[in-house]
Amino acid sequence: MKITHIKKMAGWVAGLALLVSANAGEVVNLDQGFAQPPPSAHPWVFWMWLRVDTTPAAITKDLEEMHAKGIEGAILYDSGVGGHLEVSAKMVLDGKGYRAVKTADYAGSRIDPIDRPALESWTPHSRELVRFAAKEAGRLGIKLVVTVGLAGTSGPIAPEYGQQKLVDIAMAFMSEPDLVLLDEPCAGVNPSLVGGISSLLKQLNKTPRPDGRASSFVVIEHNMDFVMDLCHRIMVMVEGKVMAIGTPAEIRANKQVLDAYLGS
Repeated sequence: MKITHIKKMAGWVAGLALLVSANAGEVVNLDQGFAQPPPSAHPWVFWMWLRVDTTPAAITKDLEEMHAKGIEGAILYDSGVGGHLEVSAKMVLDGKGYRAVKTADYAGSRIDPIDRPALESWTPHSRELVRFAAKEAGRLGIKLVVTVGLAGTSGPIAPEYGQQKLVDIAMAFMSEPDLVLLDEPCAGVNPSLVGGISSLLKQLNKTPRPDGRASSFVVIEHNMDFVMDLCHRIMVMVEGKVMAIGTPAEIRANKQVLDAYLGS
């Protein structure tokens, strides 16, 4: 009796799915789908800038080649060059899965250096190149993802979205603003990523814009260690009222702040 009920339910769900597809005007045709894949099935690529300087012409050439090959999107990040690769294992198929096996097959592997000037990340020149790449990608209909400090990520982004916050912060600075307001950038972030957010903000704050000035930021945050390490001047508020204003050293020595936030 239960099996019959499940079969009826499965038939009803399948019928509903077909009805929705028909109402949407979609026609299921596998042959056509393989011959002309929808955009959701188009490939993406990793677009690696090897920390050496490049040119707008080279960027356009890369993106036009991607467009010609049917690439839907590109993930842009920088990667180091030069030095040896330490590869002591390889993956082998074991039944339906893979396992690591020690090997000496790759002994002496290396990444050869490239004889070109270095491209420092997030300098005015590098930001201009990234903006140009985004403009060209838009012209060609290619989706572009720009990573910030994510080149070391292997696997899914942390559920706390700390990595995504790094990208959000960098995007906010891409327009070269005078002032950026940040509301609790460390909230819900894995502690291992807090240092990365602090380092990124320091770097962006020190990097001059084309006009010679650097962007400033105002941050609201409950993580006192983060604030003390990052900010030049701190305002402490309690119940909507200002308790103290000063340098990190002055705030650390303020008895009211110690009692209210840092502990006696």
